Amino acid sequence: MKDIKRVTLLCTAVLCMATTNAANIIPDGLYYIFSDVDGHYTIDDNGSGVYNGNNIHLWKLNKTKAQQWIVENRNGAIIIRSALNNNFVIDDNGSNAFNGNNIHLWEYNGSNAQLWYPQKVDSRRELYVLRSAVNRNYVIDLNGSNATDGNNIHLWEYNGTSAQKWLFMRVGEVEFTDAFWDALFGL
Repeated sequence: MKDIKRVTLLCTAVLCMATTNAANIIPDGLYYIFSDVDGHYTIDDNGSGVYNGNNIHLWKLNKTKAQQWIVENRNGAIIIRSALNNNFVIDDNGSNAFNGNNIHLWEYNGSNAQLWYPQKVDSRRELYVLRSAVNRNYVIDLNGSNATDGNNIHLWEYNGTSAQKWLFMRVGEVEFTDAFWDALFGL
């Protein structure tokens, strides 16, 4: 019974947060970015490497800094900085917009390859599509919609699938219990 009450309070808090934020705005802060394919998995900096070209992939939540991202707003777009070293950001390899182009870590340079336009796609959760500033028809996508450790995250033309939807949860704001996952993701 306590878990049901806790989940109800959590869902109410998430709903309130979703309705009080302006559309498409992710407040500045430190986040985990979960896949809508399977909410147990989050965007991860491969091997906690902080260097140009280090791969960004999916990994089951382990609460390390490799899975924590600093969101910084910039005129309707966001920069997603590494919590390991905020001089490095999530970047569209070579500023290219084509299906399968890799998403990796790169030192911040202010280019469009490092800007993402969030589009809120769920009124009850902080669920977003992240559109590339290089070409807004392309979004951050989970390869093959496959939630497994190490699966690549890349750019893909928008198609509306769960592979292209990302849930932003502030670090330290919730307790990750089975009841939490069930309530938020229906797992």
